[in-house]
Amino acid sequence: MAVVLKGNVVAVKIKEEIISKIAELEKLGKVPNLAILRLGQNTSDISYEMSIIKACDKIGIKSTVYEKEPNLSTEDLIKIMNELNHDNNISGSLLFRPLPK
Repeated sequence: MAVVLKGNVVAVKIKEEIISKIAELEKLGKVPNLAILRLGQNTSDISYEMSIIKACDKIGIKSTVYEKEPNLSTEDLIKIMNELNHDNNISGSLLFRPLPK
């Protein structure tokens, strides 16, 4: 027998669980922070970025945008990503494409 899974119901439950976990972190003095790294000013990237920031704000996740030039070298991109990976204030990273050749 098939079971119908309603995506919205699942999404609400997941969001509630995340909010609960974020509240636990805040009690420990920690605030999740998403680093958003974007190369250039592509309008569709910026629109998507704004929706990510809005979603983060709704559940208590801080977001920090790092906008770099679209002609950034691969070496510089790797350096920035390594810095973000080693920053204790960053919980996760979102990297927009296209990437440097």
